[in-house]
Amino acid sequence: MWQAVRFWLDMGVDGYRLDAIGTIFENPQMPDQRSNLTEEEMRHIFKRGFPDRADKKLVELWESIFEYQVEQEGVHQLMQELRCVIDEYPDRVLVGENDNVTYHGDGENELYYGL
Repeated sequence: MWQAVRFWLDMGVDGYRLDAIGTIFENPQMPDQRSNLTEEEMRHIFKRGFPDRADKKLVELWESIFEYQVEQEGVHQLMQELRCVIDEYPDRVLVGENDNVTYHGDGENELYYGL
């Protein structure tokens, strides 16, 4: 994978933007979600995406559905390895789409911030 990253950096791309970085990995056992909702029911309830944090019941339901697909072990290690590759190239960036500030690491080892 790092060879592919370097290939595009060598071709001149300015960096990478990673969407939904918290979903890069899934639980390797692939357990079923615990809500007992059908796919149609889930689509109806969450048609606008993540629920408002004020609705604690919906947030708990969301988390029970996606607990095995979001924020799994290994994401930060992957981000740090990718950042090391990006840092080999001057003036390149690694940005991501996620409101979880932990993906910025210590400010030097994961996503860039303050651009």
